[in-house]
Amino acid sequence: MIIAIDIGGTSIKYGCYENGELQDVKQVRSNASLGANKLYHQLCDIIKTINHLDGIAISTAGQVDTSQGKIIYAGDTIPNYTGFELKERLMKEFNVLVTVENDVNCVALSEINEGWIKDNDLYLCLTVGTGIGGSVIFEKKVLHGTSYSLGEFGYLPMKDSTFEKIASTSALVERVKAYDKSITSGIEIMQSFDNENIKQIVLSWINDLAIGIYTLALLFNPKYMIIGGGILDARDQLFELINDNYLELVKSNRFIVTELKTTTFYNHAGLIGAHLNFQQNGKVK
Repeated sequence: MIIAIDIGGTSIKYGCYENGELQDVKQVRSNASLGANKLYHQLCDIIKTINHLDGIAISTAGQVDTSQGKIIYAGDTIPNYTGFELKERLMKEFNVLVTVENDVNCVALSEINEGWIKDNDLYLCLTVGTGIGGSVIFEKKVLHGTSYSLGEFGYLPMKDSTFEKIASTSALVERVKAYDKSITSGIEIMQSFDNENIKQIVLSWINDLAIGIYTLALLFNPKYMIIGGGILDARDQLFELINDNYLELVKSNRFIVTELKTTTFYNHAGLIGAHLNFQQNGKVK
């Protein structure tokens, strides 16, 4: 039995793989905001509920040294996570094979073969949620870069700030809260979309997001850019608006042929990718 775990800033998803099938998926609120040690003990409590454990496949926020299963860098969402030896500690705790990969890279892996990635072309994956994360895929492999930080698109400079500080779901919530303090989530925003003032705030945010996507399409020239993350809780309505803005921006640029797609497996993408990473790399080194 392989347990796949997807660690986010606000929630943890987990499920078991048996005979190649994902089963019994659950989601709980994450202890990430309380720090890395609290998060680790929460993970251990989850894993201890599994009988006949053969391995642990982790998808996690943060920059990950996949060879060591170590968190190279993590933002304020998970205090003290930077430098955390997640793979080593879990292997000592449970005496099974463990793999650890960045969550956006796991989303990208989930698209290979059974999703949008069916050939050896170049693809990008972009997740928009608490922050903005990215992944680069070429010849059906995730590229990590020299220091495992390739795809950190959220730090792309934009308007004297960064892409994620302007165009993440968190940034959208902050914009709307300046108008209505009672609104605290992206879901609530979309529920209030008929309010003309909120609608205009959302459309302005979508334009900024589309500019960032346009920039990435120009820089990388991928076949598809696959969009995922918490933003797609309202996937049909929002994706259509994002795609329309993007197409308007690129229509006069003959270099850009990149199409936008939504993630194939949405809520389960991180779990599926974590398991695929385990299949590829879950061996003693």
